[in-house]
Amino acid sequence: MPGNLFHYIYGFLRIKISGNHLERFINACSHRGIYLWNLSTSENYYEMNITIKDYKKLKPVIRKTKTKVIIVERSGFPFF
Repeated sequence: MPGNLFHYIYGFLRIKISGNHLERFINACSHRGIYLWNLSTSENYYEMNITIKDYKKLKPVIRKTKTKVIIVERSGFPFF
């Protein structure tokens, strides 16, 4: 519960990534300390939650892995 409250207060995004190197994207995020949770998979894409702060760190990872990131949903206090 405390993690959920923290994410709600600071805000988080539900993103969808697609491309050829999805596993590499997740490994690069882990290496850079970008926290991802509620990962769900499909045949062509992954959906996951990420904090706003970590979303700003994604640009080099996106370039390196050549993936496409789409914001599906915005949640939390900053978006009211």
